[in-house]
Amino acid sequence: MASRASNNPVNITGASSQKTCLVPQKIWYNGYQSRNRSIYYYSLPLLLLQIITFIFITSFLRLIFRPLKQPMMIIEIIAGILMGPTLLGSYNDFDDLLFPAQGQMLSETLSWMGIIYYHFVEGLKQDLSSVTHAGKKEFVICVTGMLSSSLFALFFIFATAAWLIPDPIKALGFLKFFPQAMAITNFAVVQPILAELGLLNYELGRLSMSLSVMNNALGLIIALVNQSIRQSRRGLLNGLYTFISSCAMYVFLLVVAWPVVTWVVRRMPAGSTTRPDQGLVFSFLLLPLLAAAASDLMGGSLPQAALVLGMLIPPGPPLGSVLVEKLEAFVRYFLLPLFFVVNGRKFSVFDIPDWATWWFLLLLTFSSCLGKFVGTTLSALCFEMPYRESLTLALIMCFKGIVELLVFVNWMRFQVIDGPRVATLEVAIITMTTITTPLVRYLARRSTSPNIRRSIEQTRPNSEFRLMMCIHDEDNVPTLLNLLQASTNPKKRSHPINLCVLHLVQLVGRGAPVLTAHKKHRTDQGLSHPAIFRAFENLAKRSGDLLVLNPFTSISPHKTMHHDVCTLAMDKKVSLVIIPLHRQTSYGSEATSGTDRASRLIARNVLYDAPCSVGVLFDRSNMRNHVSRWISTTTGEFSFRVGIVFLGGADDREALCCVSRMVENPGVSLMVLRCLAPYGGLDHERERVLDDELMGEFRLKTLQREGVVYREEMVLNVGEMVNSIRSMGCDFDLMVVGRQHPVHSLIVDALTGWTECVELGVIGDFFASSDFANCGASVLSVQQKIIRFDCTVML
Repeated sequence: MASRASNNPVNITGASSQKTCLVPQKIWYNGYQSRNRSIYYYSLPLLLLQIITFIFITSFLRLIFRPLKQPMMIIEIIAGILMGPTLLGSYNDFDDLLFPAQGQMLSETLSWMGIIYYHFVEGLKQDLSSVTHAGKKEFVICVTGMLSSSLFALFFIFATAAWLIPDPIKALGFLKFFPQAMAITNFAVVQPILAELGLLNYELGRLSMSLSVMNNALGLIIALVNQSIRQSRRGLLNGLYTFISSCAMYVFLLVVAWPVVTWVVRRMPAGSTTRPDQGLVFSFLLLPLLAAAASDLMGGSLPQAALVLGMLIPPGPPLGSVLVEKLEAFVRYFLLPLFFVVNGRKFSVFDIPDWATWWFLLLLTFSSCLGKFVGTTLSALCFEMPYRESLTLALIMCFKGIVELLVFVNWMRFQVIDGPRVATLEVAIITMTTITTPLVRYLARRSTSPNIRRSIEQTRPNSEFRLMMCIHDEDNVPTLLNLLQASTNPKKRSHPINLCVLHLVQLVGRGAPVLTAHKKHRTDQGLSHPAIFRAFENLAKRSGDLLVLNPFTSISPHKTMHHDVCTLAMDKKVSLVIIPLHRQTSYGSEATSGTDRASRLIARNVLYDAPCSVGVLFDRSNMRNHVSRWISTTTGEFSFRVGIVFLGGADDREALCCVSRMVENPGVSLMVLRCLAPYGGLDHERERVLDDELMGEFRLKTLQREGVVYREEMVLNVGEMVNSIRSMGCDFDLMVVGRQHPVHSLIVDALTGWTECVELGVIGDFFASSDFANCGASVLSVQQKIIRFDCTVML
């Protein structure tokens, strides 16, 4: 051959053929020693340069498309196209530098590895119970949408066969596969877009996810048949071999692999702190490559085998979440960009063979999506879904993205379609998703009723008190248990508490959020920690009929977790939601560090959207050695010291109603500090009248009650208010405050600039600051339901 020292392509020209021999690249660029050679001689720097360029272009496009609210998947597809012959690749210098012939093999190989693992990760997120437990509604909507999409596409093909379909399209033969391929709504496309729109926690989002999983299950069968038909073009035996061997592999996965994997997962220890054996995790990380290789040998699809394997592994902890955690970032941000780059280099969107072909493919794609839209809408309306939700669901089912790109690439591999026509199809699906995503965002605006307002103040004294307590982890339990027992009166059985305990778990390792109601003495593996609910169950047993427990678990992203809280509060007619804040602690010092961002985000969203009063709890019981001051609920006698600062306003009245229930417990002692300010106008005068009325009722109620101390002071400025609060002392287990104080707005506003945690309000943050670290009292900041006249909130 040619000189071995040369890394340039060597052409071997024969009588009837021409081949190109590529000398293998070196991997590393040896710095100064390699200064005389271009970077394309070395595979690793070249690969990194391609990825960096893609990320840069994607970030730039994201800024441009931000006003249009387009999903990241569409932006990445466009970025890959722009790096190809459509724009940047048309410049020879750019193409020679970034995409030399020597580096194409490595890029394409890694891109296919990215596709395999991407489908495996998406399979891990899918819950097969949405298929096995699907009802009539889900099944009918799914099948109707798929059939109507195929029928609309077939009708368009037959109606235009004589006058619109160009002869090259007829010769390619891809029209046999197009209706079925476009009828499928893929989970790997729907889930990321819904996550960006913040719709995963809504009932509409859950239904969309369930339908997409069912579409995937039916699509696997359709894809298997289509693969066999394509292979039969090379001979009938090839088609039969592909069909029989692929069926045998899937049967093996279902009958043998699935039970084994389920058995292995059940034997793993549950809990957030336990991790599976690393050797076992590594073995599962190799399985997608093994399944893809076996499928390729049988003539099947590489990604589909990895997808099926991922679907058979139970989602969530202990195994599914670990696999997703290890794979998702690397696949999503390193391997998958190579697929978009390789895909974009296969064609130019300007290489249009003729306008008849362009219009036909565009209209064919839209007719298929129109069929999906009509079929889904009508079937949803038949099940009495609201008209707006039916339209939104139909638009979601029209989402197209990366999976359709992969289908087109496979068609090119099997010469079912050529590059220019694939370019037209990709433009069509980009246009389709670009149109439907903003429409879904607009139609999915949720309505909040301003007429629904539940609070402790409106709860009748002798009626059932409905309370919800949210829990992030086990550290929140002791404080909430003491707070719960302080709110119960063992001598008055007519004042029961209906308690909802909601365990908030971040969504990891599954695609669809879960809101689960637990039965007593039973927890689902991977959904919650048994010790959390067991503590409340023990208290409910000792309390008899004073406490009715309803345990729930919400597994969802932090961004939309508040929706489960608000929905459950609405359904259970809750009067007060208590949600704790995480505060990271330095146990070697008296001061605390910053509040956990995730818990603050959840609390802030709940404060805005809750249909009832909200209490934000800053738990200080675990920060020092103050735990011993909280008398355990397992001992015979209960003692609890509460303080309240009453400034005036709706939130302070709600806080006073909260402690008014607590003083009914003989083990609770209370100190009330009321700070009076000069009148500040008609609105403040009305608030003062309401404050005086409620405070008068409270003082009359506690007139003969021992352990209740009432102080009233006039404050004229910030200094006097701070001195009054400090004069209360530090001998408390809990400080209760209102979150907002309109009566003292001028005085309180002076403290706003020093506030670090706005979720607690100005006074609540003052008690939670390091100045009161020696006090050891937890802080409960109460906000009454906010009435908003804007009834729609854009997601």
